[in-house]
Amino acid sequence: MTMDRLKDYVSVEDSRAVESYMASAITSYFEHIGYEVSTCCMPFVGSFKAAEETFVVKQHRKDKAVDAHPPFFAEEVLPQNKACQDAYARIIGEISCDVGQQETPPTDMFDANETIREDLRLLRDHLQTRYLLVVAGNGVSVPGLTSFAQGMATGMATGLLTGGFLIVTVSDVSYLDTNAAVIDLSEGTLLWSNSLRLRGGKVCKEEFYSKWDEKFKTYGGWVQSVFFHVPVKASRLIEAAKKGDCKCLEWVVLTGANLDGGDANRMTGLHWACQNDHLKALQLLAKHGANVDCPDAEGNTPLHYAVRADQSKMAKALLKLKANVHAQNAQGESPLDIARSRQNKKLVKMLSKYAKL
Repeated sequence: MTMDRLKDYVSVEDSRAVESYMASAITSYFEHIGYEVSTCCMPFVGSFKAAEETFVVKQHRKDKAVDAHPPFFAEEVLPQNKACQDAYARIIGEISCDVGQQETPPTDMFDANETIREDLRLLRDHLQTRYLLVVAGNGVSVPGLTSFAQGMATGMATGLLTGGFLIVTVSDVSYLDTNAAVIDLSEGTLLWSNSLRLRGGKVCKEEFYSKWDEKFKTYGGWVQSVFFHVPVKASRLIEAAKKGDCKCLEWVVLTGANLDGGDANRMTGLHWACQNDHLKALQLLAKHGANVDCPDAEGNTPLHYAVRADQSKMAKALLKLKANVHAQNAQGESPLDIARSRQNKKLVKMLSKYAKL
């Protein structure tokens, strides 16, 4: 994070603060959309910058600026093995280069780098995990007073050229560039990436990175802008379907989540909506393409669940959506068989009618 106070310098103090805000926002967001974050670390400041270049750096704002080469900070929790530390730095640099450019797809560039394979193996052995998310931020924070001073300086110079008229332009030129990528450490492949620049805003403030959206029950701000296209895992969708939370389901649908993803028993959002009598949730999921005949681990479709829960309006909605009334579960039972065993005359009559069509 470069601080502009009439003279640019890299602020390690502010960079570390921004890293912590990013890490907190990312962890909260991914857990919210159904993932488990096993480890979160902030290994470097400046590792993606050219190691041979010299930069003006302050460890703390009050310190005197000094010339330094990247990285400007290395986390103490990193393994003492220098080869592993170097592997982290090279991978971050490679991702920043691949994702930030425009001509060749990042995946192609990453896969073409044969020397990175050994680095990935080192990290896999160290982290004992398969998937690694790498996020690199590179920004400039320009305080308002600095912008005003720069504007005055520009205005004074312009005034001399325009016969004495003073023209002052003050603008917020703070920005944050972010490159992010998910790597499969076992296969050595880049699975997903994103790159964007956000202008304006207080990029050194925590609220810039994560804001809770009460309407859609999710996080906004920087974290959603970066990771919006990461699919929501089934657990998030199922949680909303269980509660009949249609606002949250609308957001889940927008993220491109797999609507037929199931839990440990392969119960989908439709199964849970039917079991818990959430008609609007059923209609919303079906409207966006959820499979009304998707079976769970025992072969039960949503219609089986609606009938077993004596939910006649749910069963009627499914039948109108052309759910298979003849579908059999692992025990060879159809929804009509279950209705008869429960002696639910209303459901028996309804299902019998559709069975004859």
